[in-house]
Amino acid sequence: MIYQHPLAYLLGLEGIALLRAWAGEYDKAFVEARFSEVRQLLDNEALVNHSGLMVNRGDTMTGYRHWSATYDEPGNRLFDCDEPIMYEILDALPAGDALDASRAAAPGRIRPSPAPMPARGPERDRRAGGPANSMPCFGFGPIADR
Repeated sequence: MIYQHPLAYLLGLEGIALLRAWAGEYDKAFVEARFSEVRQLLDNEALVNHSGLMVNRGDTMTGYRHWSATYDEPGNRLFDCDEPIMYEILDALPAGDALDASRAAAPGRIRPSPAPMPARGPERDRRAGGPANSMPCFGFGPIADR
């Protein structure tokens, strides 16, 4: 069994960022911003008081089979964290062709509807072991208007 705590995960990510700064990739302002984020995380009562989880170790394909069945369903709180950032980035891009790597595991993940974008260019076979309705791994198509 593995003990996982969300605060440990987030502090670990901050630690990775600080190590990259230590190696010279970022400046003093970046380091100070990470320190501020660490303080905010440690001040977050919900994170500090979270009981954590005990999880079983497993292989990637088994994990994918379990998660892929519900990945795109409403309530995947991981999307709540990254979608505003992703849409901000995507909205700033000019219209044009783009590699739709979201097809690898998440049909409709960063598009306004589950309908697939029209493919242009090469596509690869469906991911082995994926759900029956999974999209091809990669495809080229226009950036969708939202």
